[in-house]
Amino acid sequence: IVLIIFVERIKRYSTTNRSVIILVLGDIARSPRMQRHAQSLSDTLDANHTIHMVGFVHSKLTTFDRNPRIKVHNIASLQCANMFGSKLLSFIVYALLKVMSETLSLCWILIFSSAIDSPISHILMQNPPSVPAVILAKLTHIVRGGIFIIDWHNFGFSILALKRKGAVCRLYQCIERYVGGTANIHLTVTHAMREYLTRQWKFDGARVHVLYDRATQLFTQSQTQADSDMCTQALWRDISRYFDDDNVTALSDAKGDDFWMISSTSWTPDEDLNLLLQARVLQQIDDVIASKQQQQQHGHAPRKIVLFITGKSDGDLKHKFLAQLQTLSLRHIRVIALWLDSYRNYVQLLRVCDVGLSFHGSSSGLDLPMKVVDMFGVGLPVISMDFDVQQMKEVMRMEDQNYANGTALHELVVHNENGFVFDSAQQLTEYILRVYEDEKNEYLSRFRDNLKNFNELTWEQEWKNVMQKTNVFQIITE
Repeated sequence: IVLIIFVERIKRYSTTNRSVIILVLGDIARSPRMQRHAQSLSDTLDANHTIHMVGFVHSKLTTFDRNPRIKVHNIASLQCANMFGSKLLSFIVYALLKVMSETLSLCWILIFSSAIDSPISHILMQNPPSVPAVILAKLTHIVRGGIFIIDWHNFGFSILALKRKGAVCRLYQCIERYVGGTANIHLTVTHAMREYLTRQWKFDGARVHVLYDRATQLFTQSQTQADSDMCTQALWRDISRYFDDDNVTALSDAKGDDFWMISSTSWTPDEDLNLLLQARVLQQIDDVIASKQQQQQHGHAPRKIVLFITGKSDGDLKHKFLAQLQTLSLRHIRVIALWLDSYRNYVQLLRVCDVGLSFHGSSSGLDLPMKVVDMFGVGLPVISMDFDVQQMKEVMRMEDQNYANGTALHELVVHNENGFVFDSAQQLTEYILRVYEDEKNEYLSRFRDNLKNFNELTWEQEWKNVMQKTNVFQIITE
């Protein structure tokens, strides 16, 4: 270690080349905010800088195929099934082995291997998960130098608390708070999260900055007719197999007058899509449509509802959801669960949908659903589940009771201005039917108009403004 420190110090004076490390202890392809960091750094730092994305490559990643300045490094991780009869014992053993394998792989990539050979100027880490990432990021900062930055998306201990509480969760929180607190700069996704770090965890406010998620120009730029036609054709090639029984040959024919909804999910415990099934939301909506069809004996058949659920997962939550879905008797609602490898196709699908649904419950109450940012980016209104204030107070252990007056959701979704916010299955059913039955489209048109102000500031502009404010990247070009 001493030798590496000595060599690193010599390198800083012998070369002008620098490395920026972006650490993601997760699937890089499913970390759009960190991908946007990498692209923004590539666009604004001088040619002497190389951006190294370190994370898991579990999904197809094409974002940086044509960018030679961004290098991707895969973290080796142990993958194994239940090895003991006891679920608790299996979890403990598996967690320990998994952390050990990831720690060894990260140590090799960040400190010992020649994959990142230039002196490090910055280490930008996504949080959560915190363990072992924050410890190794700090160790790399000590050994190889560079400015240590944490981008707080949420809190790892709050996610862990959804599954397991007790000593392990408290230890996790201590690591996250006290090791994470040594970073030079902290970026947060909401103002409420910044308030928590500065008021509850006593971080230096001068080092904590809010960097809101904003849609990139891919979402916000208006399309020419030629671009729209090309993107629509590409999307249709990707989803046409779901409409084979409809005898349609184009996306416009498949859409027709139908009402399309979309929800993006990672199939994690903090996203409660089961609300659609267990509370009979879809069945109730379907029954309402069927009832009105019977009343209109000589009228046109009611338009159908198509709900797209995008997200990749091979876990139990998705399988259980799809199994329960098969037990419903839906005549006017179709649910399509899919994964789009092409990010542009995902953006185009958002464009053609009528409304988005968000079931992100937030383990901390202090983060925001990035899927909603994407939806807002194309002007798509959202019906969003409210965060649980009581859960936030309990999980986050609010010491200042005057602080915990509300969650962060209102920083993005404003009820009855750019969408609806629901806190029960009854309200969800009501709001879906309200926009579905709105023949004049008054609600969604008003919401879309209000979203125009949101899209005046893109990710590229927000990122540059905040980074110049922090002065952490002093060579950002004008």
